[in-house]
Amino acid sequence: VWISEDPSEKRSARAQFWVLPMADAPPYAPAWPFDLPGFAPAFSWFPDNRRVVSALPHPRPGVHLWVTDTARNTPRLIATTGGIENDPAVSPDGTRLALTLQQADYDLYQLSVDRPSPTVVLATSLNEMDPVWSPTGGEMAFTTDRTGRDEIWLRSQQGDWERPLVTPADFGPGQLDRLLAVPAFSPDGQRIAYTRQGPEGNRIWLSPIAGGPPVRLSEIDSVQDSPSWSPDGSWIAYVEGTRGAWSLAKMRVGARTPPQQLASDLVPFPFSPVQWAPDGSRIAYNSAKGLSVVSSDNTSVHAVHEQPWIGFAWSADSQRLFGIRTGEDFKHLTFTSVDVRSGSERVISANFMPYPISGQPVRGFTRISATSFLTSIAHVRSDVWLLEGFDAPPSVWDRFVDSLRFRRR
Repeated sequence: VWISEDPSEKRSARAQFWVLPMADAPPYAPAWPFDLPGFAPAFSWFPDNRRVVSALPHPRPGVHLWVTDTARNTPRLIATTGGIENDPAVSPDGTRLALTLQQADYDLYQLSVDRPSPTVVLATSLNEMDPVWSPTGGEMAFTTDRTGRDEIWLRSQQGDWERPLVTPADFGPGQLDRLLAVPAFSPDGQRIAYTRQGPEGNRIWLSPIAGGPPVRLSEIDSVQDSPSWSPDGSWIAYVEGTRGAWSLAKMRVGARTPPQQLASDLVPFPFSPVQWAPDGSRIAYNSAKGLSVVSSDNTSVHAVHEQPWIGFAWSADSQRLFGIRTGEDFKHLTFTSVDVRSGSERVISANFMPYPISGQPVRGFTRISATSFLTSIAHVRSDVWLLEGFDAPPSVWDRFVDSLRFRRR
């Protein structure tokens, strides 16, 4: 796998599959029938040293297994369960394939200071992720794959209506398999910022709630994620990655000036949440030292908890952070809060739920009242399976073409 970070290509962190022959032949990249922005797939070689089986995010939703002949560029889908088929391993004789089958389902929960046990808000057989509450009240935005592709939807507080807000179709024809995630409302509730993974890589886009064409936050060539608005709506803070260096940055909305770097000790993977305080004075993020806050004018920065938190949101008075972190036994989730000045922690509910075995066990954490919060937590089931009979014998034509290739050599 090769990651391109050549600035002349005007793109960042784009994964490609390459074959490096051990002889004197030059390396080459087999063609794929679809794009893989920012995705480095797991793969395994067949005993013939020519074909590979790869776990690829196509078709959506999920990740599925493809067999590719690296000499003939002929990808073939061999499994599609609707879940995540990953970590393929071909047996030495090539007749069996071991894989992990993962079923991850994100549902929305409410956590309250006075009732810390999670309460289900929205749960379906598909995913509801990245909830964010509108500052004007009455509605929330969230990411879902209920149509078979990532979309951002708007939903009323009572759940009596909901509608698509941002879909891949908003970006033109053929844009059906792009990632849309991490929505963030503007302070007036009229716009939403979010991350889109398109041909140019991970970028932050803005869309009006009332409808209209999406626009990019910046034309800067960098990886961008986790947007958060300043209280006056003039700036957006976000995670930025440039040539392998990760930082917390802020960008003036609508400006063409370069972004301002606020911190360079950010934890990149998974992308750190970013939350701008309601009073505008601080921005919270995860650093190498743990949960941290930096002043919005970049004059001070300090850690407020030794652990990075999985999700967090500010109190209305900007004095505390509420959120979810890993429990002390590393097997559960803990609902907690911390005073950002003193660093004093108050655990609200220790071990309130088993820790999901997932790269992102929690996706999103937003305050909906002075004491209540909304979050999305994964339920994961993973098993190891053996697949047989997947390797179709070559046709007469395939054998004929291969014999000609052998003779030419």
